[in-house]
Amino acid sequence: MKYLGLVVFIGLLSGCGGGSDSSNSSGGDVVSADDFKKNFETVVDSDTGVTYQQFTVEEGSKTTISLKDSEVFTLASSDKISEKLVVKGSLTIK
Repeated sequence: MKYLGLVVFIGLLSGCGGGSDSSNSSGGDVVSADDFKKNFETVVDSDTGVTYQQFTVEEGSKTTISLKDSEVFTLASSDKISEKLVVKGSLTIK
């Protein structure tokens, strides 16, 4: 009976959500830099004609980009690709 109680207790603890990285304590999304950069919109600047991959944090949203040890979050700017970040909501990079 003791073992059955212990198994049930462990099962309940494992369902508490401690291992999930999909949201943070303030209710926002937590994503890796790679996953964040998968969602972009191609935008052409009407004044310069430059084409950007635009990443947007929408108004009212809370996003945290979680970096690995020694990882750096960068935006590219070259002849081949330019990236643009538009933050209307809350963005944390850590």
